[in-house]
Amino acid sequence: MNTSNNRRLQGILAWSLIAASPLAAQVRLFPSVKRFEYPIGSVRSSGIVGRVVAERQGVTRFGPEREADVLVGGNLPVLGFGASQSAFLGLTMRVGGRFSLDDPKSSLIGNDWVVGIHGVVDRGPWRFTGEIYHESSHLGDEYAERFQARRIDWTREVGGLWIRRSAGPFEFAAMGAWTLIDELPLGRGAFGAGAGYHGDVGGWLGARVRPYAGVYAESVEYAGWKVTTTARAGIDLEAAGRRVGLGAVFLNGLSNQRQFYDRRSRFAGFELRFDF
Repeated sequence: MNTSNNRRLQGILAWSLIAASPLAAQVRLFPSVKRFEYPIGSVRSSGIVGRVVAERQGVTRFGPEREADVLVGGNLPVLGFGASQSAFLGLTMRVGGRFSLDDPKSSLIGNDWVVGIHGVVDRGPWRFTGEIYHESSHLGDEYAERFQARRIDWTREVGGLWIRRSAGPFEFAAMGAWTLIDELPLGRGAFGAGAGYHGDVGGWLGARVRPYAGVYAESVEYAGWKVTTTARAGIDLEAAGRRVGLGAVFLNGLSNQRQFYDRRSRFAGFELRFDF
């Protein structure tokens, strides 16, 4: 056997030993686990989401009006650890745009981007999650040109810790976050807490019918610890690991559009959601 074939055989044997080792049995790429999700009452996007809302307290120069959100986001488990994959690392990705529906040109008001990583550890009914993510926000060209508005440099690197406790169909969550890097001279702390319900009332057309409802409150230092309250309620149809949801959404407090982070907002509307 020549030297080249001998080295090739040694390499194959080495990889075979690694694959058969206990370590390899404990680590899995793209594990089949329950992914990290934000509280039910939070308006953070999960899946592909379309929303139509009525702004009762408008934050833009359009004033109170009908607006639409188009959002795509999700948390993807990437690397699982342990025999039961009770700990894993994942990617966080979200992007959303807000459009004016009362403007004849349906102007893009702004879009927000989030990308990061998170680590999750499950301990019975408890789930602990740490995340680090980058946030950026951009003003829509149509809106900027119409009102001669300038983009706010909302660029942040944020670290946060989530603690969740499940009790049957109910869940309770708390969050603490700190902005590590900020392009604006703003307060860096944030706290949040929420409660939610995700039930199962039976089957319909081959899918499980799962009503959901939740409320979430978040307080941020840069606004003098003012509290923003959000709520969502509706019905999910779940089959083969996929979900389609239709529900109502509500926000009262600071705007969830980062270009208008310091302005108060109040809206109610409806959303259609397709989970990945």
